[in-house]
Amino acid sequence: MGADEVVPREFAGDVKQPVPNGVDYVFTSFTPANLEAIADVLKPRGQVVSIDQSGGSIDVLKNKSITWHWELMFTRPLFEPHDYYQHQLLNEFSGMVDAGRIRSTLTTHIEPINAEGLRRAHELLESSTITGKVVLSHWPS
Repeated sequence: MGADEVVPREFAGDVKQPVPNGVDYVFTSFTPANLEAIADVLKPRGQVVSIDQSGGSIDVLKNKSITWHWELMFTRPLFEPHDYYQHQLLNEFSGMVDAGRIRSTLTTHIEPINAEGLRRAHELLESSTITGKVVLSHWPS
């Protein structure tokens, strides 16, 4: 989805194998289990963008002077609720998805929303093997 280098799951124990010279940037959506690997693969003065909780001490990145960026899609609405820019961005983004210019990260769709579906979604997420978004929809009538 636009990344120059991707470390596949099979290299989880040896992240430098597919990128022996390291990388300048890391995007992480599953930081707690990967913090040491992130520190290992990043070049000095590299940068991390994280969309989850670090789950540990990011001090492991200090020696390389790593820059850490947090991203939360609700920061603007939480702190600037009268700013409509978020609304405009989401409308523009949905138009791009509808036009096929951006591909959704949805990979698993479970319906209806019930105990079995919730259990299945949790199993997938807890396995840490799923790629993309899991969506539950359609409340039973």
